[in-house]
Amino acid sequence: MGVKKKGDKKGVKKGKAKKEPENPLANLSVEEQYNARLVEWRSLQQILIQETEAADRERASENELRAKVNILCNDLEEEKKRTWDVTCDMTRQYKSMQQEKDEKIKVLEERIEQNQVKIQQRDSQLQEIMKEKEGVLREKEEEVKELRKKIDDMSSRFASILKDTLDQMKEKIEMVNKNWEEEMEVPMLKKLEDFAH
Repeated sequence: MGVKKKGDKKGVKKGKAKKEPENPLANLSVEEQYNARLVEWRSLQQILIQETEAADRERASENELRAKVNILCNDLEEEKKRTWDVTCDMTRQYKSMQQEKDEKIKVLEERIEQNQVKIQQRDSQLQEIMKEKEGVLREKEEEVKELRKKIDDMSSRFASILKDTLDQMKEKIEMVNKNWEEEMEVPMLKKLEDFAH
């Protein structure tokens, strides 16, 4: 298709030169024209009925779509409301849990501080007890050393006393044996002689 320019007069002449199409019914009689027009009218009426039915169907379809859209919009609004309610509830729960968590953390931190203070007190008490224990152990070790020394002294004294006693007893036993032998030798010989006779 060519684009017509403003100054193009040939296009204008051609447009005016065209004749309108002739009426095909112009050569027919009035009755024939009437019948043809009646047929055309009935045909147009059928087309109108079909178009009206199609339009009604389209309107019904459009109304159905609108109803569906309205239902979907209502569902969407309800879903938005439910979502909003759920979001609000979850936000409230989250804030409540956050506050509860913060309170628990605060309580636990206070407990930690108290426990640290107790631990420091116990550490200092333990150090004092350890110092006292070390002092007591030193004292006991000194006592044990002194007692061992006394035991050693007493053992050596007892040993010397025992040795002296044993020596004295040995001397006495030897003396008793010697005396006994002297005393018993003569009577025994006599008895043996008597026995032999």
